[in-house]
Amino acid sequence: MEDRAGEVRAPVLLMAGGADPFALPALAPLEAALTATTVRGPIVVEGGTVALPQQKPATVGGMIADFLDDLPD
Repeated sequence: MEDRAGEVRAPVLLMAGGADPFALPALAPLEAALTATTVRGPIVVEGGTVALPQQKPATVGGMIADFLDDLPD
């Protein structure tokens, strides 16, 4: 996905669980590839795994709500 990430123009929220063996190592390369947009993060939620939204819905939901609230109108 990094090969086309430079085409993304919409703001991006990057987050992963601290125990996610797939998303966590991908955060830095993905952030580096997002060259045409603003990026919030990367945010690492300690103890989260691949199932981060199900494990910590209030945490993830709060981060998404804050991200959306900060977007320009």
